[in-house]
Amino acid sequence: MSAKYSNLFKSVALPVLLAGSAAPSIALADNVGDDGTVHRYVDFNILSVHDPFEREHIYYWDEQGEKKAFNEKNWGVGYTQLHDVTKFMGADLRLGGSAGYYKNSYSKDSFYASAQGELAYKLHKDWTLSTGMMVGAITGYDHISGYKATPAGQVYLRGEYADKYSVKLGYLPELAIKDKVNPELITLQASIKF
Repeated sequence: MSAKYSNLFKSVALPVLLAGSAAPSIALADNVGDDGTVHRYVDFNILSVHDPFEREHIYYWDEQGEKKAFNEKNWGVGYTQLHDVTKFMGADLRLGGSAGYYKNSYSKDSFYASAQGELAYKLHKDWTLSTGMMVGAITGYDHISGYKATPAGQVYLRGEYADKYSVKLGYLPELAIKDKVNPELITLQASIKF
């Protein structure tokens, strides 16, 4: 993707996603109560694409100073549970959390736990599109942050079919931690609702 479109994404689309993800805290002020619907997913963590728009920063230097390619096959499994809380802006506001495991981009084991909120829009009888945000903690990055558990988060879009199968695309902007820069990242996760 050219720099022009990358900048457009960063300056327009990303703030829209963030605004949609901030809606849960706004909606809770007028919370009308849980309607009882619970969404439970088994998540399959699949991959991450580093520097997706330029593909220039797909390497890192390990602790021995060797240049290595990021591991973009982030296989793992997790669990997500979301509750329908209220209606907001024509969508179901869902709040909950997730936890799981995957092999991270540095080929280290990562365990995560997060709180999350999403706005789920019914597009058609079989299709739902959600925009959301996750905030939590993750292990496996202590060589960068210096801590066993590192704060983590992302904004995402989830497409769901037949109230059963979903695919989630996550986005993390470029981050600087200490003297190291992690390139922007797109993640892919597939889920089955039970």
